[in-house]
Amino acid sequence: ALPVEAMRSRPLLLVWYAATLMLAGRLDGVEPILREAEDAIAAAESQGEEPGPGADGTDPRYLPATAASVRSLYARRSGDPQRAVEHARRALALLPEDNLDPRSFALISLAQAYEAAGELDAAIAAFADAGALGQAGGHDYITLSAMASRANLQLARGRLREAGAVLRSALGYAAERGAELLPAVGSVRIGMGELLYEWDDLDAAERHLTEGVKLAGRTGDVEIL
Repeated sequence: ALPVEAMRSRPLLLVWYAATLMLAGRLDGVEPILREAEDAIAAAESQGEEPGPGADGTDPRYLPATAASVRSLYARRSGDPQRAVEHARRALALLPEDNLDPRSFALISLAQAYEAAGELDAAIAAFADAGALGQAGGHDYITLSAMASRANLQLARGRLREAGAVLRSALGYAAERGAELLPAVGSVRIGMGELLYEWDDLDAAERHLTEGVKLAGRTGDVEIL
């Protein structure tokens, strides 16, 4: 792995390093890395530089928006869902409507923040938007994770038919994309198993739950970051 010193001239690397620390459960190391990345972004902006596209042609707004999305995830995992919502909204405000990949990431961050804050209807709507945007951008993992999370919340609110429609759509999408073995499909199958259990179709429920646990167990954590 690159040492932190080598990342200091590349703030985006620092942002993703902070995200990696979160995945590893090392929350205590996230704040200083994120702050350093944000300071580097602010320093560049204070010099009055008009940022151009990155070397790979990415929108220059991608960097501060991604930093805000990761900050949202950090706030949520640190037990501050309202701050998580604020950071995710900031990320979305920085990005144009046609910037599909970072917007889908920001949207799923917002949806997870709403869920943590107990704003479940807002979370369901944001997960729906994230899934649609992920699908438009061809981002299978975000699409399937968002659809599974949306259906899970619908199940929790007793909206079984709505949840069933989302879960069937997710399984159809995974089949069309050849993505049936993604760990995110595990969450979809677990949701379908829970739904079928509610409908007293116990054999089918067992099949979906068994396959879902097996797929989800490949990562141990099927949510986005």
